[in-house]
Amino acid sequence: MDRRQFLAAGAGSLAVAVSPRGMAAAKGIEPPAREIAYRVLRDGGEIGRYGLWIDQGDAGVTVRAEMNATVSILGLTLYRYRMQAEEFWTGNRLTALTSHTNDNGKIRNVTAAASGDILMLTKDGKSLAVPGDVGTTSFWRADTPYRDNLLDIAKGRVRKVHGTPLGRKKVRIDDISVWARHYAIAGQIKRELWYDDDFRLVRAQALDKHGAMTSIEAIRYNSPNTIPAQGPGPQPGGVVTIPPGQTGK
Repeated sequence: MDRRQFLAAGAGSLAVAVSPRGMAAAKGIEPPAREIAYRVLRDGGEIGRYGLWIDQGDAGVTVRAEMNATVSILGLTLYRYRMQAEEFWTGNRLTALTSHTNDNGKIRNVTAAASGDILMLTKDGKSLAVPGDVGTTSFWRADTPYRDNLLDIAKGRVRKVHGTPLGRKKVRIDDISVWARHYAIAGQIKRELWYDDDFRLVRAQALDKHGAMTSIEAIRYNSPNTIPAQGPGPQPGGVVTIPPGQTGK
């Protein structure tokens, strides 16, 4: 499926992550291979879409993340955000990254490659060594709250963070309630994250610099622990899609 058909044209911004400190990092914390779509919300109003593609192979896991977000008032576009990133993981380590971001006209390009115990990070042509145990702001791994270093994949910055488990709670996803583990991340980045019992990110939220609550929510569930499908009816393989007529470039 073409990624352009997977994302709806819209508006918004939220993408983030964190290095293991107590959770067994490896088997069991990676979600099954699948595609997951999220709506992006700002103070409860939908402003865009976020997508994750997780492909597990013999050599490792490839994760693609895309965000498409726009804030408009009375038909006037005030802010537009586009981000595309691809990560490659070997075990619980990030070994390669490329990302391209257009943040309301500000272009950023970030790459990273593992070199022994460190990660060589390059942002807009400038390189530096960062800790090799960083997580990423795609949030795809359920050990994110147990990591100490978080790589902002859009801005190419590593931030110190720490996570706190807040218990297992039911979360509303559209008209369905699902059980999820709730965490708060504090430090140089502040986020709240929810992961279901299959280790899939179902919600993330944070206050933006203007004090608005920005969040991403998985588009739909058709059973408490199964991320599926699309709007009207399930699809084979548990793939999330955007219904025709809601897609954009």
